[in-house]
Amino acid sequence: LSLSLVFLYGYYVEPFGYDFPAKYHPVFSGIIHIGVLVYYFIVLHVYESWQISAMDAVQKAAKDRDQMFRVVVHDVKNPLTVISGRAYIMQKNLEREKYDGFTKSLETIQKHTDRITVIINDTLDKSRFNKMTKNDFEEVDFVKVLGEAVSTYREHAHHKGVEVEVEVPESMTHQTNWLGVFQVSCNLLTNAIKYSEKGSTVQVRLFYCPDSKAPCLSVMDQGLGMTKKQIAAFYKGDGHLVGNAPTAGESTSGEGSSILKHFIRELGAQLKIESAGPNQGSCFTVIFSGA
Repeated sequence: LSLSLVFLYGYYVEPFGYDFPAKYHPVFSGIIHIGVLVYYFIVLHVYESWQISAMDAVQKAAKDRDQMFRVVVHDVKNPLTVISGRAYIMQKNLEREKYDGFTKSLETIQKHTDRITVIINDTLDKSRFNKMTKNDFEEVDFVKVLGEAVSTYREHAHHKGVEVEVEVPESMTHQTNWLGVFQVSCNLLTNAIKYSEKGSTVQVRLFYCPDSKAPCLSVMDQGLGMTKKQIAAFYKGDGHLVGNAPTAGESTSGEGSSILKHFIRELGAQLKIESAGPNQGSCFTVIFSGA
């Protein structure tokens, strides 16, 4: 606009300045100055908007990096706990000169060491922390994945005095991400055990939803339970179980629940939480996308 006014002023006014009424010269000059100011403010606004967008992008990158770090730490901590527990049992058995179960313990240590390697390699690849695509999906055997998750935490449940009951169909396969399903299964199971009292039971079920025929994973405990306010906060917020503490003093960072929501979202699944109230137990059901 300002450049157009400058052109008009220079082309029509200046060459005929002596014939053009002088009283109109200040008007043209004022319009040109206003146009220049408007142009300046537009450019300044665009520049400031660009700066804000750039800062937002930097902040988002930092947030994604922090999320990636928390996921890696949480994922590595679980197998390290299992390895440490197995090594402790082997040490005690050596002191008592009991060698039964050594082969199984070594196999467990090897399996979880391999799992840490997978997590580290996956982190270096960074693909798991980007949004999942169809290229990340494959035909996953849900029964096998759940079996590995249960075997990981069954011993911890046994030492805590918590029984784990599993009900699965003969077979269940679905196009999804193996690691995502494994992480969701481990997270639900470890939380159920963590918030259960000695002598209680955790029920784990794999089934197809009657209406959508979608695979469903349900983990129900008889533990601390949740209030309606806690359930609403879980859905709305970052997933931390505010007000609840593990029943046997287990350490908890609160990151597990937010990571659970992260993987559920990336898998395109849905989470349903049910609880009759405090000390009435909870039931977490993950509904994967329909077939």
